[in-house]
Amino acid sequence: MHEIYPKPPLIETIFEIKFSGEPSIDCQKDKFFNKIRKDYPKLMVPRAKEGVAIALEPYLFEKEDASYSIGLSINKLFLSCKKYQGFQVFKKEVLRVFAIFDDTFKVISVLNRTGLRYINIIPFAREKGLIPLTSFLNINIALPKSIPPVFKNIGISFVSQKDGGNITTRIEPAIAPDKSEAIILDFDYAKEGQLFFQSIEQYIEESHKHTKHFFEELVTEDFKKIMRGEVI
Repeated sequence: MHEIYPKPPLIETIFEIKFSGEPSIDCQKDKFFNKIRKDYPKLMVPRAKEGVAIALEPYLFEKEDASYSIGLSINKLFLSCKKYQGFQVFKKEVLRVFAIFDDTFKVISVLNRTGLRYINIIPFAREKGLIPLTSFLNINIALPKSIPPVFKNIGISFVSQKDGGNITTRIEPAIAPDKSEAIILDFDYAKEGQLFFQSIEQYIEESHKHTKHFFEELVTEDFKKIMRGEVI
């Protein structure tokens, strides 16, 4: 069983499905909203973007405390959580919301993509002006001998194949309004091809298995001590 950390760096978790565009979804958002309104009363409509069809931009339905939000457009549905209480709690809400979606529209049986995404923010203080990347992440970058593997700035993005899916990873620095710095660790496991709505529970379980294993191997033992609350 994977360890649960009291102080994880996680700020948002998202599970998303994509499918071929279905006009009836665009026409019946009101029926879906009526079924979730009690739990997700806040409605935010998308703004038009140049070169992007408005039907492809999701409506957002949000809880009063902003802990969860639902995104729905003509070709995708996602659930976002900003107050993560563990995978089982998150999965339960995903399956509940997606069941309401299925009951409302009854048109989506085949999916093009599923994805489980985790966005983490890791605060850091520079050491001699450099980002102490290896204090937090097990990242080894092979460089020419003339270039030391220490960085004032860094931006990495890579896609790895894993058991029928892809893990996309992004690592980059960020600066808060108070000028403090952090590392953004953003990764997701996605499956693409002919997938089936009725197998969503299987897909999210599989995605969680791979993302959890990836995270456990990526973060250092020193950072795990911080997440456990053993050190500050």
